[in-house]
Amino acid sequence: MPSLPDFAPNPLTETLDSVEAAGKICHALLAETPDNVICLQLMGIVECKLGHPAQAEIWFQKSLALKPDSAEILCSYALTFMMRGEFARAIPLLKRATDIKPDFTLAFHHLGNAYKESGIIAEAVRTYERVLALKPDDVEILHNLAIIAKDQGRLPEAKAYYKRAIAKDPSNPFCINNLGIIFYMMGDYGRAVICYRKALELKPDYPEALNNLSVLAGETGAFVQELDYSKQALALRPEYPEALNNLGNALRHTGKLEEAIEAFRHAIRLNETDPEIQHNLSAALLAAGEFDEGWSLFEIRWKTKDLRHVYRKYPQPLWHGEAAEGRVLFIHYEQGLGDTLQFCRYAPMAAARGLRVIMEVQQPLVRLIKSLDGVETVMARPEKPPAFDFYCPMMSLPQAMQTRLETIPDTAPYLMADEKEVLEWRKRLEPLVFGKPRVGLVWAGSGRLHSPCLAMTDRRRSIAPEMLEPFVKNENIHFFSLQKDGPKAPEALGLIDLMDGCNDFADTAALIANLDLVITVDTAVAHLAGALGKPVWLMNRFDSCWRWPRRRDTTPWYFHHAPVPSTQSRRLEKRHCPHSCGACSRSKKSKLQFCLKLNISTLLKGHPAPSEIPTMLSSQPNLPPGQCQRFSTRDKNSFLCFIVLNNALKLQSLYGNLLPKAAVLRLYYLDVRGKKPYINTGFDVADEPSHLWGDSLCPSCFCPQGEGRSLLNNHKLFEKLV
Repeated sequence: MPSLPDFAPNPLTETLDSVEAAGKICHALLAETPDNVICLQLMGIVECKLGHPAQAEIWFQKSLALKPDSAEILCSYALTFMMRGEFARAIPLLKRATDIKPDFTLAFHHLGNAYKESGIIAEAVRTYERVLALKPDDVEILHNLAIIAKDQGRLPEAKAYYKRAIAKDPSNPFCINNLGIIFYMMGDYGRAVICYRKALELKPDYPEALNNLSVLAGETGAFVQELDYSKQALALRPEYPEALNNLGNALRHTGKLEEAIEAFRHAIRLNETDPEIQHNLSAALLAAGEFDEGWSLFEIRWKTKDLRHVYRKYPQPLWHGEAAEGRVLFIHYEQGLGDTLQFCRYAPMAAARGLRVIMEVQQPLVRLIKSLDGVETVMARPEKPPAFDFYCPMMSLPQAMQTRLETIPDTAPYLMADEKEVLEWRKRLEPLVFGKPRVGLVWAGSGRLHSPCLAMTDRRRSIAPEMLEPFVKNENIHFFSLQKDGPKAPEALGLIDLMDGCNDFADTAALIANLDLVITVDTAVAHLAGALGKPVWLMNRFDSCWRWPRRRDTTPWYFHHAPVPSTQSRRLEKRHCPHSCGACSRSKKSKLQFCLKLNISTLLKGHPAPSEIPTMLSSQPNLPPGQCQRFSTRDKNSFLCFIVLNNALKLQSLYGNLLPKAAVLRLYYLDVRGKKPYINTGFDVADEPSHLWGDSLCPSCFCPQGEGRSLLNNHKLFEKLV
């Protein structure tokens, strides 16, 4: 995960031109008048400014002995304890100061801070509100109230506080940056970018704002910009762990795993306690096949912000893979359906070590998982498990079994569809299909709109069903929809859709058992088909998950031989441009269509000869501006792994029947989910995430992104925003 956006601390508003010079003057005056209360107090302030709270405490004690009811001295004295984190000792002094002087806003301010740092949030809010009653436009108090509201999830209130602060101080880059973070947390990425850029306009040497832009660029799939912004932040502050973490994310997103691992390690050396950085390192290590360290670090996931609230701690010991004849092991699910389908394969290995296995899974998986060997009981929440001796979260099983790349258990099929249900589906399909290959299709995962970050990830993995049109028109194949939720396929595609008869994954498994091939995006059906031993072609996103290696066409997790000649069970078809700008959307569509067209021809008649696929079109003159002409082949099978339609007539003549006219002539932009993107800016900015980065170039084809809708005129946009 990216580092959380940085909230900028409020700088000190009171400074002395020369603290040491002021100290010397006070020393001289005290030599003449030792009981000068003002000089004694000033000496305490000087020591505070110099970072010496213990010495400051001595001076304040002397001044209080002479003037015990001074609210100002009590307030200053309290600061010496706050500097040392002793807030419990500061609070009584500050309360006494406010009792003596009820309109003393500075004392109330510090008292609110002391309550906040002590975790007494309700009192902190009441104290800050008391300050606002005395001073309605106190920017620092508004800032503090906004932070509390943000931490409590009251984002609209936090936004309102920051807007009030900015109205009072429109040139405050810290409040503007933090308002951008609130917009980011609300999923309003367009306004977030505007705020970050405005903060940089006011303060160009602002690494936090640059780092926040890096976070946002990464989440919207603008990985080149993510890399650039993190590097800019590090140029200003080289030892900045959050920016190093985001640099690692950017490098991982662009396939530079070795460099990403080093960036994460550097960040950890600077901040050894941040679980997010360690979790990111674990994902990079697993993607690189370094399982020894990767699985060990992967256990830190329970301390990350996304998973710490679902961590389960039982009084029984965690299982570490030891043999225990007759003892009971409770394995529980923890994340998605696909994760359960992938890692339940370890249960038979635990049973082989003498354990009796109880497995808790999600309700839609219960019937299917009962087909797994070695599992004594399968259950779903909220059912309570029977008594057990050990427990193990589902995704901790590889670590418990000390899994290495070469020892991944390849036992597929390890899940089985019910034979009677398979036969029932076969009888149901017979009137619909006549001896031709049967291919199941999944084009979208769960939208996950509850989380802007997860929604953006889904946008990168999912495609619009219309993108499948050119090859589903093949009359030699029957195509089935396996899409249970998400956008439905247009009727014009002619897919056979029987998913209304699938109420759980056992039903879907019985249907898939009657198919020859599954083509899917990275979703639970990919794991289901792999677990059933069914051939799978995965339409993988550019920034693929660690379980789908970047430099190979198959995955070791589902590497058994498939019934289809000359293919592997899990073929990975990656998208080679991460962006959704106009030209690249057309590129992604055409590349996907053409690759799948070639692979469908493989299903029917074997691999095309290398001579059938041109490997370079650079000799073609007069290509339109902003279009790609980079081609390459994929291993001995000569699969085209990157293609963009440059000229309809030229490509039609080059590819002939391999490329249907629809793929050439219908090059309109399609939203990846087939509906309005999950961006709610409220005005004409960044309806599509790629438009956020309209002043940059696509890394794959160097075509301008955003199609003219850039945010270069950020100043006017910010004025409209606030």
